[in-house]
Amino acid sequence: MNYPSPTAVLNIGLITSNPDVRSGRPVILGTSLEVVDIVLVRLHQRLDADEIAVWFQISPAEAHAALAYYYLHKDAIDALIQEREHVIIEMKERLRDRRPKPLRG
Repeated sequence: MNYPSPTAVLNIGLITSNPDVRSGRPVILGTSLEVVDIVLVRLHQRLDADEIAVWFQISPAEAHAALAYYYLHKDAIDALIQEREHVIIEMKERLRDRRPKPLRG
C-alpha cells in the first residue's frame, strides 16, 4: 500500500459551505445540517460523536468531522452560537410581550 508522504495534507471533505445553503454557514456535505447544530447538541446534551450521529441520523465520520471543524474554527462557530442564542432570547421576549394580560389582577 502506498501512503502519502509525511507532508501531504489530506482532506476528508465532509464539511461544506455554499451561499445557497443555510446562508453559507458550514454544513455536513449533502445535507442542510449545520455544524453549529451538532455543536449545540454536544454542548447541551453532552453526547459524544457516535451518539450525535444516531441523534441526527448521520454517519459517525460526519459527526466527528463536524466536531473537528468546530475545534479548528471555534471562535467563528462560538459566534454563531451566541448569535442564535441572542435571537432565541429576543423571540421569547416578543412572545412574552404579546401574551394577554390576566383578566383579574
